[in-house]
Amino acid sequence: MPYPQKLSENQIQEEAVRLVDEAGIEALSMRVLARRLGVGAPSLYRYFPDKETLVRAVSAQILTELAQEVGHHESLAGMARAYWDYGLRCPNRYAVVASRAPAAEQPPDAAKFRVSEPLHGLAARLAPDRPLETARVLWSYLHGAVSLRLRWPAREGLDPDAAFVAGVEALEAWLAAGVGSDRTDGVPPSHQ
Repeated sequence: MPYPQKLSENQIQEEAVRLVDEAGIEALSMRVLARRLGVGAPSLYRYFPDKETLVRAVSAQILTELAQEVGHHESLAGMARAYWDYGLRCPNRYAVVASRAPAAEQPPDAAKFRVSEPLHGLAARLAPDRPLETARVLWSYLHGAVSLRLRWPAREGLDPDAAFVAGVEALEAWLAAGVGSDRTDGVPPSHQ
């Protein structure tokens, strides 16, 4: 193999993301990535000491992208649509951050929290008395809706997009009913 061109961490990571887009995280290996970059695998180890470090970097990049897309919106409907659209547009990227990975491949906590910050900010505005619980409910719905859409076929007669919108509208109604206030209507006794 000829002497490799100058590589950068960013160049390696971008090619790794392209590989994930094409074939999923399972296809990512240092050998395959090196071949795609036109270098020997040992060249990659100067930048990433092992595959797990590379996967962590790729996961952090994907979480940052998702956070940026969600963070461009102020409303629940806007954030929810951005999350949904990202997951459906980039299913293999979404799978990297939504599936359970070995501890060595987990992105840093800071990257994980970055994606939830827009939802926490929204929850703090909409339900100031219970922002953490509210943010968790919102994120749970978004993650569940996208995961179901990607992994399960829709029943005949069901429009998954319309069902998603209905779920967001139900969350908005729940929030409008005063989830963050002193009201206890509709709250199970164990939570009062």
